[in-house]
Amino acid sequence: MGNENTEKFEECEGNISGFRPSLRENMNFVSKYKFNVSKSHLHRLMLDKEGIAYLSSQPEQNMKIPTFVTGLSDNHYGEFLGSLRILNEMKRNKYPEMKLIVFDLGLSMKHTIKIRQLCNCSIRKFPFEVYPQHVRNLVGYTWKPIIIQTVLQESDFVMWLDTSIRLNNTDLYFQKAKQYGFQGLKGDGSISVRTNQRLFDVLGENPCDFNYPEVQGGLVLIARSCLTLTFIMRPWVSCALEYGCMDFPNSKNYIFCKNDWKLSVCHRFDQSVLGIILTRLFNKRRHQLELGQDFARVYGGCL
Repeated sequence: MGNENTEKFEECEGNISGFRPSLRENMNFVSKYKFNVSKSHLHRLMLDKEGIAYLSSQPEQNMKIPTFVTGLSDNHYGEFLGSLRILNEMKRNKYPEMKLIVFDLGLSMKHTIKIRQLCNCSIRKFPFEVYPQHVRNLVGYTWKPIIIQTVLQESDFVMWLDTSIRLNNTDLYFQKAKQYGFQGLKGDGSISVRTNQRLFDVLGENPCDFNYPEVQGGLVLIARSCLTLTFIMRPWVSCALEYGCMDFPNSKNYIFCKNDWKLSVCHRFDQSVLGIILTRLFNKRRHQLELGQDFARVYGGCL
């Protein structure tokens, strides 16, 4: 459970794991990741030293449920309606205090108006203009960790969910997320297979160390703390902001994953970076951060 995949790579024969024996040592390794990111962006997102100290020192808001956050452009509108139907039912029947924030990543006026009519939520236009040009590439997914961190500045417990997510059993996992600081859906495949080599190079990581199932980026629960801000959000967002890290030239050529069991066959953008960070920090204990399959399902239709 949560351990490495059993199928190995020929290229990695004889590899000696670079993971350190303790969480503290792996945190130190993550802290040495090097990024070429504007200090003004980190300051804006309160991921500089002063911002993290401030957010970490705020009184706990004692939220039993997270602030729900999603984002979409027009091509995911139909899919979002199915998710919204379930969220509206949850608000009526289970979580009357539920707060939902929807980020507009390129919605038409018609769809924006319709969402306002159907959704008791806050709609915010994502400020692409204040971030590097590459963030506008929606299929690079660099906007996602930026959105999560934006909401973590105002809420100490946040859940990102893609428009394809359909929630089921939640209470137990909300409690677990607050206890551990993070919960995500376990994916399949291998981080080593589904991450481009240039990302490993930027982080100074060996792809042979990451033959673990992916952590899905479509559903993320995170509780704000010094640890989660410093060692999960700061490197995740920093990689999103640096062109050539999470996203890179010609990245569209690596979107579709084949069934080849080889290193760096394709790339999963936000999901690849998150998987590397969490596996570096927790490796064989990573299963503690994984949601049960009864928490949610990923749906590909529009209802």
